[in-house]
Amino acid sequence: DIGGRLLAIKRIIPTFSQNPEFVSMFQGEIKTTSGLTHLAIVQVYDYGQEDSMQYIAMELVDGKSLRQFISRFTELKSKFPVEAAVYIIEQSAHALYYAHSFKDKISGKSLNIVHRDISPQNILISYDGAIKVIDFGIAKAVTNVEATRSGVIKGKPSYLSPEQISGETLDGRSDIFALGVVLWELLASRKLFAAENDFGIIKQIENCNSTVKPPSLYNP
Repeated sequence: DIGGRLLAIKRIIPTFSQNPEFVSMFQGEIKTTSGLTHLAIVQVYDYGQEDSMQYIAMELVDGKSLRQFISRFTELKSKFPVEAAVYIIEQSAHALYYAHSFKDKISGKSLNIVHRDISPQNILISYDGAIKVIDFGIAKAVTNVEATRSGVIKGKPSYLSPEQISGETLDGRSDIFALGVVLWELLASRKLFAAENDFGIIKQIENCNSTVKPPSLYNP
């Protein structure tokens, strides 16, 4: 609690604290998000190291993830309200535009931040109705060292962009693609890219120009 604000403390669990890749991703998140100040992005208040364990002190969002909301609507056999779906995506898009166009405060150069893991799990809805994009843990900025090994795709398979799958250099349009996939899922009450395994999902995304159907096919 700092100044009456409740905080969430994010840290690397001890079993992974010696893993250079986890540490690098954690440090990358600090570099990428510590300067971001937007109402629809979870605010980082402080970061540091305690007893050889790195931590981030961030805004606590009292609410649920969009994935939890989707699961609840599925349990109730009910469709997500269109107006609510559009509002959630609109607010998330505002947050992403801010991050994509964020500039270094000293040099004035764009950092070209790309989240790379937009999904219902990483969009929070607070009980007072605020939308918050979280988890820039695998986000990349031009100041970050690209540590992704060849052949390794980071992000949740169902929300990857074609550019991520093919290993191309990404820009903000990759996040917009993923956000569009989330919107389709909200409107149609089913995942856009779904298969028995990750390979099947990747093939669908690679051929998305022919595999994607209008959400109105499932929700008039």
